[in-house]
Amino acid sequence: MTFLKKCCSCIPQRYFLCVFIVLGMVVCYLMRGSLILALNEMTFRINKTVETTEKHQFCPMDEGGEGKKQKEQTRAEFHWDQRLQHDIIKSLYIGYILAHLPAGIIADIIGGKQVFGGGILVSALVSLGTPPLARLSPYAVMGGRIVQGFGQGCMFPSTSALVAKWAPPNERSTMTGIVQTGVMFGNAISYATSGFILGSFPTWDPIFYIVGVIALLWCFGWYPFFYSAPGNHPFVSEKEKTMIETQ
Repeated sequence: MTFLKKCCSCIPQRYFLCVFIVLGMVVCYLMRGSLILALNEMTFRINKTVETTEKHQFCPMDEGGEGKKQKEQTRAEFHWDQRLQHDIIKSLYIGYILAHLPAGIIADIIGGKQVFGGGILVSALVSLGTPPLARLSPYAVMGGRIVQGFGQGCMFPSTSALVAKWAPPNERSTMTGIVQTGVMFGNAISYATSGFILGSFPTWDPIFYIVGVIALLWCFGWYPFFYSAPGNHPFVSEKEKTMIETQ
């Protein structure tokens, strides 16, 4: 502990906190985007009949050939139509919206660390459980997405509570700006990473296990080394603690 304190006290813990919050947001967006891309591999494509007022009848053209079509469908398992897929994707935002107010209230009571970390932990468990949920029922996936959305809805209220506790007044905008870059990084990284993972395995399942494990690893780094307020942190230097608490 003494060795860690000597090493960590050299690093401004408020900015170390910001960086780890950004990584947490990236993980959240990675879990959020993984299902959106995976649905293309999980579900069979449903051909739609084209309605026309013309008297002529047209034969649909097979643009890719039978071989290409068969190759594209080798990983698909579910006959979910487009509307059901959209409902699954959108269901995350039900929990996301519902979580904001209670997450903010709870973060004020028990601290932003527990709320932010707990939200990502819940999201990770749902991600790990998505393959068996999908094989159970599309509505089970929808329920899991609502729970995952609730976990991710804790993200902004809890980070606001953390910045309020850790940022000196003259650095509040800077720290808020750093934290909010997690949204941009998350959006940019999530789809590229998800696509790479999907293309690296013969089945669609691993993407959910991989992003879930990444989120759990983040949690293992979050809980031991970060605190809701500088007064509780064993590694923050006295100089930094005084600067934050006296301004």
